[in-house]
Amino acid sequence: MEQSEPVVLTDFPSSNALATPQPTIGRQNGSSTARLPVADILRGLAASWVFLFHASEGRHIDKLVRAVPETLASVVFSAGHLGVAVFFVLSGLVIAMSGQRCGDGLAPAASFLARRLVRLAPPYYASLGVALAFLLLKMKAEAAGAILPEPAAIAAHLLFMQDLMGIHALNSVYWTLCIEVQFYFVFCALMLLARWLGRGPLAGHAELAVIGTACAVAALWPFRLAEDNAAWHTSFLPTWHLFLLGVALHHVLKRGRSATALYIAYVVVLAVAAIVGRNMFTLAGIATSVVLFGLSRWQPEAASGSIRLLTNLGLISYSFYLLHNPITGAAFNVTRRVAGDGIAAELAGLMLSFCLCVLAAGISYVVIERPAIQWGRRFRT
Repeated sequence: MEQSEPVVLTDFPSSNALATPQPTIGRQNGSSTARLPVADILRGLAASWVFLFHASEGRHIDKLVRAVPETLASVVFSAGHLGVAVFFVLSGLVIAMSGQRCGDGLAPAASFLARRLVRLAPPYYASLGVALAFLLLKMKAEAAGAILPEPAAIAAHLLFMQDLMGIHALNSVYWTLCIEVQFYFVFCALMLLARWLGRGPLAGHAELAVIGTACAVAALWPFRLAEDNAAWHTSFLPTWHLFLLGVALHHVLKRGRSATALYIAYVVVLAVAAIVGRNMFTLAGIATSVVLFGLSRWQPEAASGSIRLLTNLGLISYSFYLLHNPITGAAFNVTRRVAGDGIAAELAGLMLSFCLCVLAAGISYVVIERPAIQWGRRFRT
């Protein structure tokens, strides 16, 4: 899950598509920094889509889903898990932007990892506390299956290792964070390798060569050419092609034409794999990348109210993503007791839970996320 920092591109060459931001958007203290507002919008939409998917998957809105046309229900509710693919591509883009100096040595790489973990962990740990609190409430109400996890299981959660250790997650969304942390280390290793290779014949092209090779290897999974292994499903391997799609896009936005061929080739290869394998998850990631690429020049001078709402939702989307499952379940429990089980009650529960999730996420952003962002800036090198 990509953390909800505004996507900001800094110090790109003049040939870059984002080098000429609008006067009222993308300037920070008079610098040449450019914002990518479409990324914020996609993040807000993806968070909402995942919320709708879990509301449906949790059987909270069965009557409402059956009442709408099947195609609409499939797109709005059943396909909402594809929002995670949007987050993965955005994560790759942000990781590549914030980790440009990873290859300069072990110290910059360690600084990058510390900065990302400081950004990732506090809201996540807060959500763990919320999940445990709801679990204790279920135990108090003697709900079936409510068991407090062992200390070892909690420790595994704190280290983002519960999936690798085969431990049941306290919240179903946590698997994406485990994968993202793994990719942090993979990205640092790739950048360090590129730096080492850049001292030889590949000077000036090492980074593109390393990323290109990683993209080729990652494509084995959507093509189903890599041997199926149950252990891989808890690792970054089945999904790292989407992270790398964001990394490749970053190189296009940073380097311009010199990296465009790699990016286009990778998009085409993944599209073929997704179409042949009917892999909607990969197609959603490709669509995200193409939209980001196509609208990279878009810098609205005055955003409309609806766009501001989406960008604000994008800003708090990380906490929204972490907190929406337990809050949604609690909100629907209250709604059912008060209003019954009809379609109107389900619609009211959906609206109430969404508003409560936004409220909780906003509070989390102000109290936890924003200080974590400021703290993480201390690790810049």
